[in-house]
Amino acid sequence: NGSGSNGSGSNGRGSDGSGFDGSGDSGMGPEYLALERHVRSLRAQRLVAQGNGAPRPAWWSAPIFCGWGAQCYLATQGEKRAPDEARQENYRSFLEQLEARDLAPGTVVLDDKWQASYGENRVDLEKWPDLEGFIAGQHRLGRKVLLWLKAWDPEGVPLEECVTNSTGEPVSVDPTNPAFEKRFRESIRNMLSSEGYGADGFKLDFTARIPASPGLRMFDERVWGIELMRRYLEILHDEAKAVKPDALVMTHTPHPYLADVVDMIRLNDINVGRDVLRSMAHRGRIARIACPEAIIDTDNWPVTDKSTWRSYLGLQPRLGVSSLYYVSHIDSTGEALDDDDYRLIRESWKREPAAGDTLAGVGE
Repeated sequence: NGSGSNGSGSNGRGSDGSGFDGSGDSGMGPEYLALERHVRSLRAQRLVAQGNGAPRPAWWSAPIFCGWGAQCYLATQGEKRAPDEARQENYRSFLEQLEARDLAPGTVVLDDKWQASYGENRVDLEKWPDLEGFIAGQHRLGRKVLLWLKAWDPEGVPLEECVTNSTGEPVSVDPTNPAFEKRFRESIRNMLSSEGYGADGFKLDFTARIPASPGLRMFDERVWGIELMRRYLEILHDEAKAVKPDALVMTHTPHPYLADVVDMIRLNDINVGRDVLRSMAHRGRIARIACPEAIIDTDNWPVTDKSTWRSYLGLQPRLGVSSLYYVSHIDSTGEALDDDDYRLIRESWKREPAAGDTLAGVGE
């Protein structure tokens, strides 16, 4: 979701004034070629990994339905917040509505907040009285299920396993702490194993909230910045693969140093303050250059209006895997989806995700 994780805010500016979403760029210009050569050089010098080299199961490239946009629409119709709408009965309704429109996603993402606490990732039984049964039911339909995770959030984690500030308050979990690593690995096993919830992977969000400020204290104070991000992802990826070798780890960390600990790069929340097609094509190119082995999840939220959303539907297969966040209405405007909208979704889902750069002319 986008309640704080979008690193391409409308006030972000590059050194050339074009902004993080590259609105000053056009086409596959020299700036992309320079970045591509840089990544190749890093790999040739073995300064970064060559990607994880693991086979990519076919289901990783199937259309994705994530319920976050639908949750946001429900929140506009009452007094609850969007995370309050991550409920078993709502997701059952979401999928029934899609099925009635002849839409069968290959992967379903249970978004914020299916869990009782962000730090421990134990199911909220009031919202999800039978998470295991729901996931098993999706498996019987040939679908996979990803669980949304909020990176770094210490909710529910003991203070001694957290990064703390100068006043001793927790600011994040501490992946350098062996006690937290043990807790995190046990949580991952519980979420993926047949003895636990039986899910098939994760959508990791809020990675930009990595702890980074003066006065912070942690178990191993030598590990900061991208090394700390890598430590977190290494634990997640390693344990997920140990439990379920074809588990999918989706992040929004497009960096060549992290290419071997991610399977899918999400292009992140859409920046409604920019030209959507141009900015998402820019992100797609950056992600493909930084992590060429990773599959791309195209995201689908938020949008300014239904017209913009329809335009982006056509671009998604050229970027990567089609991802749908809406079921019946656009949350930002209340516009209802009609038969022609569902037809466009079906057409988008029938197209194979792009394997290379097919974005010539986008936004020009």
